[in-house]
Amino acid sequence: TMANDSGWEFSTPKTLTPADTNCIQFIAQDPPKLEYVFKDVLPKNIVGGIVGPGGVSKSFFLLTIGIGAATGRKVLGSFEPERPMKVLCLFAEDSKDEVHRRTYFTTRYVFPELTKETKHLLMDNYHTASVMGRIGPLMALEENNPVKSIWYEWLWQTVESHRGLELLFIDPKSRFYGLIENANEHNVAWIAALEELAQEFGLTVIFSHHTNKASNGALVQTSARGGSALA
Repeated sequence: TMANDSGWEFSTPKTLTPADTNCIQFIAQDPPKLEYVFKDVLPKNIVGGIVGPGGVSKSFFLLTIGIGAATGRKVLGSFEPERPMKVLCLFAEDSKDEVHRRTYFTTRYVFPELTKETKHLLMDNYHTASVMGRIGPLMALEENNPVKSIWYEWLWQTVESHRGLELLFIDPKSRFYGLIENANEHNVAWIAALEELAQEFGLTVIFSHHTNKASNGALVQTSARGGSALA
């Protein structure tokens, strides 16, 4: 085990052997079925982003599909969960009172009549918190190199404490990032850190992010603000 100046410890990577890289398993065995969080929309165990201009309700969207995933109920006409699953939504730009208001009213909008079964699923599976002003970015720069910060360790331990967690939403990227937005290598390092979480815990991780000004509202692959490597 090694440690960097931020205090985050990481294991020395294991060397791949010919047994690890042998292709026979990919030829002789049927591949696993592609699993989805929402049928035909969002595959499981990926890192992805919800990108859009400011003020178009990205946070509300994450909250709404999170409630759908937690209850196993179809929401917004298109997002049908494969089954109920445990969800954690972390909001870094909204106060605790605002998260309370949004959760309260969104739940009643999505489910005008909250059945006993749905209520139990929500209580068991849907977890959310405002972390506004309470956390720092997941990454930091040391001698101009991106490294995981103590807040990455905080997120790791938070996920670990939510046993069985399958879906993690972080809103927005800018509050969790901590690196130079236009630097491609920094965006790659940040995504790799989230991928590590996804692989370790079997998570699907989705972050919200703004479009750049040059896109003029057009939603294309290059619309995301910052380095092109993010897309």
